[in-house]
Amino acid sequence: MTEDHLLRILGVDGTTGRLLDPIPEAEARRWVDDALRPRPARYGVASSDLASASWGVVFPEGVDASVRDALGPLLALRQRQAGSLYQELTYRSGQDAATFRHHLRAGFGRVDARQVPWYLLLVGTPAEIPHGFELDLGVPHAIGRLAFDAIDDLAAYAERVVASEERVVRRPPKAALFAPTHPDDSATRECIDYFAQPIRTLLDQKLACSVLLENDARRAGLLNLIAGAPDLLITAGHATVFEPDIDCQRRLQGSLVCAEWPGPKQCKSIPTRYTVTAQDLPVGSLPGGVAMLFGCHTVGTPRFDVFDSVSKTRPLTRQPFVSAIAQRLLGREGGALAVIGHVGRAFPASFVWRGVSQIGPFEDTLLALLEGRRLGEALDGFGQRYADLVITWARSRIDSASAPTDSLDLWRAYQDAHSWSLIGDPAVRLPAAMPTT
Repeated sequence: MTEDHLLRILGVDGTTGRLLDPIPEAEARRWVDDALRPRPARYGVASSDLASASWGVVFPEGVDASVRDALGPLLALRQRQAGSLYQELTYRSGQDAATFRHHLRAGFGRVDARQVPWYLLLVGTPAEIPHGFELDLGVPHAIGRLAFDAIDDLAAYAERVVASEERVVRRPPKAALFAPTHPDDSATRECIDYFAQPIRTLLDQKLACSVLLENDARRAGLLNLIAGAPDLLITAGHATVFEPDIDCQRRLQGSLVCAEWPGPKQCKSIPTRYTVTAQDLPVGSLPGGVAMLFGCHTVGTPRFDVFDSVSKTRPLTRQPFVSAIAQRLLGREGGALAVIGHVGRAFPASFVWRGVSQIGPFEDTLLALLEGRRLGEALDGFGQRYADLVITWARSRIDSASAPTDSLDLWRAYQDAHSWSLIGDPAVRLPAAMPTT
């Protein structure tokens, strides 16, 4: 089987040291026929003004009062900012995104902030509010999620967000970019050529950026980058992936693989000395910052593979969860305001299309954050890319004779675009980038 008939994945098995098996084309095409369903396009009311765009929080049915109490300072802040458009909503078990919005009398298309807030913060584990609900709701809305194992982490995060909006940091923002490569590994080579280098060029024009690429992107270097407290941390490369029956899955899945790993042909496992795990992060990591972690499962793991959402033949975990590394960055021992990454597997289709770099959504997000925009607004380009792919895919299914590209390419890019997720309040913004006038 030639490489052209395989779909490469940005992940490596943390137990065996093998690259995740590419998906054979024949199998992927069966998934396309079984699983792919067009979804409505996105028409957001992207705005940093919460009094216009509105803000709401979604709790699972029967949530303990202590959860709301822990979020009290953040809820009070958003209520002041959104005014009459502030809402507290309830997710009921079994609801999908369309049913949830319908019960609130919201139609498809443009969000009406009087019915459902554009900014929505989901508070609960993926077992309480499923990943699928979150990802689908993220098409018309700006969505974020908070889920911690300890209530103290939730309270610490709420207090941090409030403090970040009450201060102005009068200095230019700083960024850090980290992207390793490994022998016998074409996926990380693509990360460098089509993602990291173009992002580096963009950032070098705008601000001070610390960069570690290819063999220089080593474990100690990443920890030093984080210790330097960048406002933006961007990583791209493999993350560790474990089978559901491995006890360390919840603790280590989504850990960042560094350049020390000698590649799949030379190393049959991924020792933690080759990775940066949640436990490796220093206390207070990324104070007031935002992390974008490109790699498999960097922010979460669903119960079933999103690429296999109908037949559900590939359970990924016993219970869906938010990654330990995202929780650590945002919890009481962290300092970050948000983490952006993948729920499930990550493909280079996020940033390259048939040999051409397509990093427009990434560039737009970074530039908007540097201008002081709220994160949900800054990420709007990801939703637009997803909607464009859905429309193109739907057209290819209706009229295959006029399809501009192979349907498998479209399906892969469509699903990958759907897998991006935000952990944190979607209304946060960088304190260092806030307007000073």
